[in-house]
Amino acid sequence: MMAVRVTEGTRRAIARSVHPEYREVLNTYATHQAIPQKLVSFADSGRIDLKELERAVSDDTACVLIQSPNFFGTVEDVEAIAEIAHKRGALLIVSIAEAASLGIVEPPRTADIVAMEAQSFGVPRVRGPYCGVLATKEKFVRQMPGRLAGQTVDKNGKRGFVLTLATREQHIRREKATFEYLYQPGAGRPHGEIFS
Repeated sequence: MMAVRVTEGTRRAIARSVHPEYREVLNTYATHQAIPQKLVSFADSGRIDLKELERAVSDDTACVLIQSPNFFGTVEDVEAIAEIAHKRGALLIVSIAEAASLGIVEPPRTADIVAMEAQSFGVPRVRGPYCGVLATKEKFVRQMPGRLAGQTVDKNGKRGFVLTLATREQHIRREKATFEYLYQPGAGRPHGEIFS
């Protein structure tokens, strides 16, 4: 949704090699925002099919989303994918399922947005989601959500809300704030709608 805001594109291209549960959550968010998707297949190597990606990305594509290492454990050619995305004005979003992989794998420097799981850095998990990292290029920082409000259900079945992320500036300059809403049934992964 941030990419749609930045580029004013109306579609998204997603690699079929992105974890199926990640794609399921993305579909839940995008359905209510009416952001159609184009799934891009992978080649025999397990990497995204670059020729198919080239055909899938058009001038109205807001973003290309890949995972690297992907669901199969294969490292994507981030540079080549970024070139295809940027040529059409789309942003490249890279999902990293395991932050420790950056100790061996080249970080996705050409990505515009990176979403990463950082649980392996030793943050103890009590309840709720793992430790997530969201990063972007400096020119897009003001487009990042400033508040993330989570909805869950307590042990008695009552609905509850919490500010999962709230930057100080969001309280000072409310008129420029961006807001996102996550629904987390029980203590599971995020589902539901996001508004921004």
